[in-house]
Amino acid sequence: MIKCEIFNKSNYNDWEKFIDHSTNGTIFHYRRFIDYHEKPKFQDCSLLFYKKNKIIAILPAAIIDNKFISHPGLSFGSFIHNKQLAYSDAFNIIKSFKNFINQKNYKQVIITFPPDCYSQSMSNYIEFCLYQLSFRYSRLELSNVINLNQSIDDIKSNFKAENRTAIRKAQRENIIIQQSEKYDEFYKILKNNLKLRHGVNPTHTLHQIKIIKELFPSKISLFTAEYNQQVIAGVINFICNNQTILAFYISHDMKFQNFRPLNLLFLKIFEWAINNNYKYYDFGLFTDNQKPNISLAKFKESFGSEGIFRKTMILK
Repeated sequence: MIKCEIFNKSNYNDWEKFIDHSTNGTIFHYRRFIDYHEKPKFQDCSLLFYKKNKIIAILPAAIIDNKFISHPGLSFGSFIHNKQLAYSDAFNIIKSFKNFINQKNYKQVIITFPPDCYSQSMSNYIEFCLYQLSFRYSRLELSNVINLNQSIDDIKSNFKAENRTAIRKAQRENIIIQQSEKYDEFYKILKNNLKLRHGVNPTHTLHQIKIIKELFPSKISLFTAEYNQQVIAGVINFICNNQTILAFYISHDMKFQNFRPLNLLFLKIFEWAINNNYKYYDFGLFTDNQKPNISLAKFKESFGSEGIFRKTMILK
């Protein structure tokens, strides 16, 4: 029998330890990431699932407008579990979850899954059991991912010709790539770029990015491209777990676009990731509400990336 309980502060350490040893937990699922929001616009309703008084799965979630969502404050949520989860346990977890939400009479239940590359085990038991109990796929977004389980030379061999040309251009301009703490300089470029091109601000303020960096000093990494000691481009990487890195923010100074700093930046990031034994690099979504940004897709594909799903299921 699987028992479902709502998270409370007394579960904090058990939650964090479970993420540490899970097969599909990420930086987004830790309580210290979930709780960093200064004034959250949602009511936390995260769940723990127990079998014989031992945690077998957890579900970060919150309530907005009587909708149960996993998770409105994160890139993705979903059920986190250990390796080799048995089908019978998966079914009983979802059965216990369904009983919980039936008692609460929520308007909707929405669950967004990490792409499969974030999991160390190839299991779709949870999705299947959700489908068996009336959940349906409501949204499919596409994220570009590179498999790092190969040499840097093999990865470079998959680069499109125009990408290799752009890298040589950046090298001729003596662009310097390095890991950096120049978050203020990069954020100014990021904010200006988003305002100019899309009329929006970054999801996080500079203050929030610094908070996350303080909470996870080894899991947030800024790489910058510099020209004459000036930051002209950068990528903030979230090291989501021991397997997968996510490019969370990518931006460049439009005045230096012709120097092609991002192309060289990503080559150096891939080299670093391979040397540190990561298996996948996630460029992030190139779709928005299931509408593809073709030029963004082409740029990410020029590095040899391929598209994988970020899936959302819903119960009405």
